[in-house]
Amino acid sequence: MTKAVVTPINTVDYNLEVFRKFNHTVVNAARAVPSSVGGGANGHIYLLETDAAYTTRTDGTGYTEAGQPGPIDFTGSTTNAQIVRVKETRATDLETHNTQEGVRAGLRKIIIANVPAKILVEHEDAESGLDEVEPRVLLATIKERAAPGTCLDAMALKIAGNDRTLESAPKQE
Repeated sequence: MTKAVVTPINTVDYNLEVFRKFNHTVVNAARAVPSSVGGGANGHIYLLETDAAYTTRTDGTGYTEAGQPGPIDFTGSTTNAQIVRVKETRATDLETHNTQEGVRAGLRKIIIANVPAKILVEHEDAESGLDEVEPRVLLATIKERAAPGTCLDAMALKIAGNDRTLESAPKQE
């Protein structure tokens, strides 16, 4: 994953077109690693997009990230065949989860390595740096910092900024 060829952003003064090229190469890196999550046709792109954006991309197929499988519990009467099935299922679930987490870390590394540090500084933590920041959050920040290339780009960025503000606003009941 960290060997992916990514079009870098070399300066803090970049436009939306430069971001699009960068984003395209990062998405291709995520797509290249197979996954059964989210229908399985888009690799690990779900780690880069919001649920709404992914659902739009896939014409209605959402995703649920692979969770860490819990320990195996063989209480009660369990046959040998059931034990084998449970162990195989857990092994598959564990592999899916571990692959997902490896891809998440790899995407984070290639994003961080290919943009100026000043762009992402707001997400840094004193203890963990950027190690706990979701790749989709990093991409959203990079996109937000891009200068619009056209009037349409400026309008799209303004709408996206308003959508983000609305998503983070407290819900009134």
